[in-house]
Amino acid sequence: MAEMYYRDFTSPEQSADLVRAGIDPESADMKYEIKSFVNGNKVKTVTARPFLYDEGCAPAKLDSADIPSWSLGRLLQLLPKPIRMDDTTFAYPVLRSFTHALSFEVGMAEHKQFMGDTDVEAAVKAMLWVLGDDRNKNHLNYERR
Repeated sequence: MAEMYYRDFTSPEQSADLVRAGIDPESADMKYEIKSFVNGNKVKTVTARPFLYDEGCAPAKLDSADIPSWSLGRLLQLLPKPIRMDDTTFAYPVLRSFTHALSFEVGMAEHKQFMGDTDVEAAVKAMLWVLGDDRNKNHLNYERR
C-alpha cells in the first residue's frame, strides 16, 4: 500500500509498535478489521481500511483479529500535557504540520523534536518516546472527550 494511505491514522506496523511499547489498545479510536474468506480451496485474508468508532458511544471491543489504529487527533489527545523533560522542566507538545514535526517546547525553546514523512509518523515517534520514558508513560490522557 502507498505511504499516503497512512497519513491520517497509524499503519498496522505503527500500531503494533505502539502496543509493544505499552499503549492501551482500547485507547484507539479506529481499528482495522481482519477478515478471512474461502475462495475455492484457498483462504484469503483481507485487512480493511480502518474506520472510526461511532461518535458519542463507547469504543467497540477489539476482536482478537482486529488491529487498533489511532488517528492523529487521538495521538495528540493521549500525549501528557505537560511533558516532564527533566526534574524541573515541563514542556508542551507543538505540531508543525508544514514540516511534519512534533516538538516539546517551553516558551520558544525546543527541548525535543520528532520528524516524519507525515504528521502521524512524527506523533508516533513522539508517543514511542513518551512510552519509553518512566517520568511520562504513566500520564497518558486515556480519558475520551
